[in-house]
Amino acid sequence: MSTVFGPKKEKIRAIDGVSFYVCRGEMVGIVGESGCGKSVTSQSIMRLYDEKEEVSYSGTVRFEGENLMEIPYKEMDKIRGNRIAMIFQDALSSLNPVYTVGNQVVEAICIHQNVEKKEAWQKAVEMLMKVGISEPEKRMRQYPHGLSGGMRQRVMIAIALCCKPDLLIADEPTTALDVTVQAQIMDLIQQLKEEENMGVILITHDMAGDRNVSWTYRGGSAEGRIDPSSEASLHEKSFGICAKHESEGAEVPEYKESGDGHWVRCHEV
Repeated sequence: MSTVFGPKKEKIRAIDGVSFYVCRGEMVGIVGESGCGKSVTSQSIMRLYDEKEEVSYSGTVRFEGENLMEIPYKEMDKIRGNRIAMIFQDALSSLNPVYTVGNQVVEAICIHQNVEKKEAWQKAVEMLMKVGISEPEKRMRQYPHGLSGGMRQRVMIAIALCCKPDLLIADEPTTALDVTVQAQIMDLIQQLKEEENMGVILITHDMAGDRNVSWTYRGGSAEGRIDPSSEASLHEKSFGICAKHESEGAEVPEYKESGDGHWVRCHEV
């Protein structure tokens, strides 16, 4: 998959030939320094950019056997927030400051599910409880600025998961949180991944994260396994994007390139 911004004479190729896959129940981490194209990759998967003027895509994004790049733009509304959900970097700027937390969770449910507002409200309360928010009925009536940073991030996770997506994209979900809350949020995402059996794409610039993983790297002409204990080696090769697969109790799968030049399997990206 490649993403290009700007008019024909001033094209900027933001990402070029990115290729990876995510299986159901698996967490894949995209790691790289700021500005290398991690967030552009995630937003390109969901086709969030203005396709009339701003951006052009090439390549394929296969989800459950369907190429998302060939789907009519309006049809993507049925997939975004429903089958594929996203947690954005900054919860405070992502949540609407003039609406209560409850209204925003309920809205996400009503858009994608054919339920009455009363039923949606109850589902929202249950989801807030599931992501570890105490006194969910009380929090439902609060505004985002009245919550702590960790609690706002839990609200974002609740909104993302309220429709039980098959794939969750978490774009720097622990940004601006203290170390303790970061660990809690990551544990929560891991727990929900296992409970819902969903694929997770975790985007981060923190290469010193979980060491119980194997790293797979592909960038430019280099390709191969990176030793996660050597942070220096990651920085030396950080001109591309690193992807990490959970290795706890399971063999890390190797990338296999298909005939069209893309690596594909399960939730294919």
